[in-house]
Amino acid sequence: MISTVWSIINSKDNSSPAILAPYGNPLTYGEFKSQALHTAYQLYNYGLNKDSKVAIVAYGPEMAVMTMAAMSFFVANPFSLNSKARELEKYFQLCDPSVLVAMEGCQEALEAAKNVRIPIIYLKQRHNGFVGSFSLFNQHSRELNAKEAAITFPSPDDRSLFLLTSGATADPKVVLLKHRNLYAAAKGLAEDMGLNSKDMGLNPGMPLHHAGALCVNLLTSFYAGGSVYLLPEWGGGKSFANTITQNPITWMSGIDGHYRSIALSCKTDGGYRNMVKNHQMKVLRIGSTPSTGELIDMIANTFPNARPFVGYGLTEAPGYIGYMLTPDDIAEHRKSKNNNGFLCRLPHSGLDIKIIGDDGNPVPEGTPGEMVIKGSKVTDGYLVTPSNPQVNEASYTADGYLKTGDLVVQRNVALYLVGRCKDVIRYHAETIIPAEVEDVLKSHEPLLKDRPVYVFGIPNKLDEYARQAVAVVIQLDEESLSDKGKVNALCSNLKTICQDNLQGFKIPTVWIFTDKVPTAGQLNKITRNNMHNAFGLRDMDQVGKVRRELSSFTGPLIWLKNQLQASEVIVRG
Repeated sequence: MISTVWSIINSKDNSSPAILAPYGNPLTYGEFKSQALHTAYQLYNYGLNKDSKVAIVAYGPEMAVMTMAAMSFFVANPFSLNSKARELEKYFQLCDPSVLVAMEGCQEALEAAKNVRIPIIYLKQRHNGFVGSFSLFNQHSRELNAKEAAITFPSPDDRSLFLLTSGATADPKVVLLKHRNLYAAAKGLAEDMGLNSKDMGLNPGMPLHHAGALCVNLLTSFYAGGSVYLLPEWGGGKSFANTITQNPITWMSGIDGHYRSIALSCKTDGGYRNMVKNHQMKVLRIGSTPSTGELIDMIANTFPNARPFVGYGLTEAPGYIGYMLTPDDIAEHRKSKNNNGFLCRLPHSGLDIKIIGDDGNPVPEGTPGEMVIKGSKVTDGYLVTPSNPQVNEASYTADGYLKTGDLVVQRNVALYLVGRCKDVIRYHAETIIPAEVEDVLKSHEPLLKDRPVYVFGIPNKLDEYARQAVAVVIQLDEESLSDKGKVNALCSNLKTICQDNLQGFKIPTVWIFTDKVPTAGQLNKITRNNMHNAFGLRDMDQVGKVRRELSSFTGPLIWLKNQLQASEVIVRG
């Protein structure tokens, strides 16, 4: 079989369901193929070809089908429905799409396209009873000509998808994914998870312009010949329980927050606990984050019949790490709740992994280093732009490995994520890995076992790459925050724990207790390297200013900050 997106879809049985949603009849593969070809004919007759970039802003199953059709026959360039016009203007100028396909209600996208003079094609639902059915219209509300056209089918080495990186850890870059990259990613994930045509996956409201939804939840299901159920948004654990009870869903790819939400609902409601516990989910993929002992234990308790699957990827290499935890792995994780950051066991099929130091050479086993990868799933490069002309030279090693930016360590044959390279705190001549400090706090203080704890650095005003202080932010509930005496006692105990277990330069000097930890991006990722800005602590001078505003300040700063009232200092140390 030729390794293209269209070959994945076109090879499936016409009568089998492909896409389901809370409304409408399931879209069968036969209807899916007809819709994709209808779209291709319309755009070819409009003047596009296989190399034309098609920007897409829509929602629901129509967004999924339109993007898959564009990936099959053109170069899809999907964008977030929530992006503002000014953002989209910048992205459109960066990607230079041939057209924008958008629904009429997507006003920000329509405004942006008009401002930068990109032709607009309107996507309108076809009410034929099938989810994801639509047709395309011009600005005069005339339906585009769908007469059969001579289509040039893309080859495996043609581009299929332009995606912006999330922008959660750096300025967005434009990733160029070819058909062979997407085919390899879908094939690898489907085989690693043991999926087949009887399986139904769940997309739990993951944004449909994101690699996690497009490449993992949708394309992997299609490769297996199975179906995918599209939730329009994540409605929490109870909504999830109702969804899996009403539909034969066998696997799901979600993030940490999804599984915690489900576990919380099951913990507080015995009825939902039994609904989830007795459901025959067979695979639960943990995406966008490495596994932790605490998370695996929680999933194993909530879903006793399912196998946790560690899935870790980049936009540049969707789902490039996939590892099904064995019963021994699960037992080990549950026994050692601080067995954090586990990614996989080596070697990893279909992927060449190296761990290198700052000098570009491999580091000894047990020494943290940057993970660099090479393989069929990995992009060949980024879109070169005037603002970033050296993007590819800076992103690859001399021997062609992609720099992931992930700091990892190998112990025996196991690979563990330590953090992001850019999150490492450079304190004078010393290096501080946030996860080390976080693990000490969480492992020695029972109150923090299930609470978010994040360590980050506050910049040195004279050197943007150096950090002058170590800070820690701890999320507590409102009731805990209201008891100043208990918070002060907790902080005092945590400082003692650090003094007993860490070298002096690793001990936090700024302590922040808050009811909400700031996040970034569509997936609400934690970005330690920018957390100082999120809390208004751009450098130590600003910390000093806060300290001076507090009367009778002594010792490390204890700053309880309510994100809804960002300037309010609630208590002091």
